Amino acid sequence: MMNTNAVRETFRLLPADSVAYRCNPPHPGRRSKNPPEAAHRRWAEAMHNPQWGWRVALTHHASGEPLPAALRETSIRRAYRYLQGARDEPMAMAHALQASPECQNLRRVLQGFLCARDISLEGIALQLELDVAVVRLFEALFFNVRERGDGFRASVLFPETRIGAVVEVEKAFDDLERTLMRVGRDYGWQEVARLAGLIPMEDATESPDILLADMEKTIAANARMLARAGHLNRKDSPGLRQGQALMLRPKPEAARQQTDDDRLGLGSFGMRAGVLEHFRRISEPDVQYRLRLQQWKRAQDAAAQEPPAPA
Repeated sequence: MMNTNAVRETFRLLPADSVAYRCNPPHPGRRSKNPPEAAHRRWAEAMHNPQWGWRVALTHHASGEPLPAALRETSIRRAYRYLQGARDEPMAMAHALQASPECQNLRRVLQGFLCARDISLEGIALQLELDVAVVRLFEALFFNVRERGDGFRASVLFPETRIGAVVEVEKAFDDLERTLMRVGRDYGWQEVARLAGLIPMEDATESPDILLADMEKTIAANARMLARAGHLNRKDSPGLRQGQALMLRPKPEAARQQTDDDRLGLGSFGMRAGVLEHFRRISEPDVQYRLRLQQWKRAQDAAAQEPPAPA
């Protein structure tokens, strides 16, 4: 299994001057004259490359150097033997998924599935009509995110954080590959399959009310994230406009509950009870101040209208 510990083990076992750390490994029989990379650069390269396993196998094959005997990671050794000429159909299929233009769409969907936590590798193989060994090899060598930590997955899916993803959409920059990854991570494999056309867009088990409530939740979460990130100060933010429209949307009459806020007029806004309570809490000091100010002004006016005392 190519998880975080396995990647750390390769970093520990590979020598400092290993060809795996060089973008252009030397030709067979030649040694690089460049000094070894610094330890922190080698660690960063190994720990932040989702194709690290394939890179180790490929660079050793290209340079003619054998893999270190102590390196026992199965997927890396299998890839190395395949590159050396061994017949391995699952390995060839996994390589085709990564390298062949004809497999581009299938690769994108596979990567989206691998980012989803609600489907197993066996389930992915069943959905895409692939052998489970092919899925395992592709995940270990070409898209190693499933068994890695949340921080690593976030760096692959959101390299500029979620705010960067929002900016991409606002600028009409569509990255289909990364979009399917993000959908799989946030909403599960079925949403990836729906976007890919593998299952119908409509779900017979969900009513329109459920769909609208789910959409309302997504809009509200997006607007809250943008508000907390400072977009309240932006002149134009589509996400905040949608959130504001959601707040101002009237509630259906049948679903309204008579509360004190309804009688005061605040219930005309489509806001949740928590939002109304927050509004009341932040506005109460100002209301009390204005009431005291009015009482003081009335007392001043009454005192001004009293006739002066006789001398």
